[in-house]
Amino acid sequence: MAITVKAGKRIRTFGGWYRHDYICVDGVELLGFVQVRRRHGRIATTTHFQHTSSAVLGTDVPWLVRQNRHHETELIAKGLLRGPLPQC
Repeated sequence: MAITVKAGKRIRTFGGWYRHDYICVDGVELLGFVQVRRRHGRIATTTHFQHTSSAVLGTDVPWLVRQNRHHETELIAKGLLRGPLPQC
């Protein structure tokens, strides 16, 4: 399993910055992102899945892969998806 990270644009905020990094596994971009945020001298990281608005603390790529597989299985069962998720 080859994991690559596409770093997002850094957005400056009052007291710090944030950035959304997109994760690709074996060339397939996952439906979610890792948010890196710096506020008041501290860096915090959270992993977000886009379709259920759920998140976990830290960089948790295996959790994001599981969420994507579950979502893809649901879409195939409903007949809404025929092929794999979009490529990077």
